[in-house]
Amino acid sequence: VCISDAPAFQLQVGDVNGDGKLDIVGTDAIEMYLLLGNGNGTFQATKTINFQPATDIFTLKDMNNDGRLDIITADTASNYAVFLANSNGTFQAAKTSANALGANFYSVSIGDLNGDGYQDVLGMDVSGGKISVALGNGDGTLRAARTYATGAWAGSVTVGDINHDGILDIVTGTGLGGTGAINTLLGNGDGSFRARTSINISGASGTVRLGDLNGDGYLDIVSHNWSTDTFDILIGNGNGTFRAAVSFTGGGSLYLSSDNSMSLTDMNGDGVLDIVAAGPDANFVAFGSTNFSTNIARLNLTTREEALNSITAIDAALARVNSERGALGAAQSRLVSGVQTLQASVENYTAAKSRISDVDVAHESSQLLRLQISQQAATAVLAQANQIPALALLLLKGS
Repeated sequence: VCISDAPAFQLQVGDVNGDGKLDIVGTDAIEMYLLLGNGNGTFQATKTINFQPATDIFTLKDMNNDGRLDIITADTASNYAVFLANSNGTFQAAKTSANALGANFYSVSIGDLNGDGYQDVLGMDVSGGKISVALGNGDGTLRAARTYATGAWAGSVTVGDINHDGILDIVTGTGLGGTGAINTLLGNGDGSFRARTSINISGASGTVRLGDLNGDGYLDIVSHNWSTDTFDILIGNGNGTFRAAVSFTGGGSLYLSSDNSMSLTDMNGDGVLDIVAAGPDANFVAFGSTNFSTNIARLNLTTREEALNSITAIDAALARVNSERGALGAAQSRLVSGVQTLQASVENYTAAKSRISDVDVAHESSQLLRLQISQQAATAVLAQANQIPALALLLLKGS
């Protein structure tokens, strides 16, 4: 599929016209392009979207809750630009929010930051070291942006609930040269955020993604560090903090030129997230492992002294097991409660449906009784009417 004569910097796939078929939106940082899908793996001719972006960074999200994906990017004046999608595959004129971004817009992320049901926008200014947060009004327009410091040379920005409070938080990477950090900003639930907390990593972070890598129900962080071509994995504790970063190499030639060059997805269907990255010179896939091992060292029980020393380690392991059992029991209890609530809801909805659609016995019985009374009354009237001539004849005979 040919997008344009110039190299395409970024592509996004989604249903922009609401016909249930996937479409392609792309940009070469000069113009934006749209290919509507036919639903069979082919696409219609390329359409040019009448807009000159200031960057090759954009994303697709339904900004006005009409079921169609809209385009969110930045214009040449460093403003957020939102293009609302029409049902025919065209887009409305850009809705911009003034003075929202710095000159070096690198990354954009979308999420409901204040719980009002409308999508909000976050953008990263690389050299300015700040995140710009603009809350959405639900019609494609954005409120005045508020900025938060992240440190110089910030990379990508993403959102997720890293402390399990039901509120979206911000995670971003920064760094220059051989040093870098992951920054977390916990959300307050009203669209504002607390001061950042930084965690050192092995290089300057360029791309950051969130996902549950170890299946414990908590979000973990994966960062690709462009200065060292390494990946750092930070396992989440579920309270907004993370364990120390574990690093591995990307192979030496994986320069990720775009914020959207890396994703976490299950590539081999084993239920574990894998890391997929694509650069101009190489592609990279790291498969998540399903093998688990204990971090308890071997215990020496050959002497009484060593056996006594091992008791402490065993007690700690048992305490950890009991703690995990308690966590599993609590989760199971919540699931049981949820199932019971859903069952009660099903019964209530079934009863409501029955009252609406089933036969109303009382009404039908009253209608039957009304008809019976009417029939009996008509019969009685007819009988009386038939007797009147006979009575008249009797009277005539008697006279």
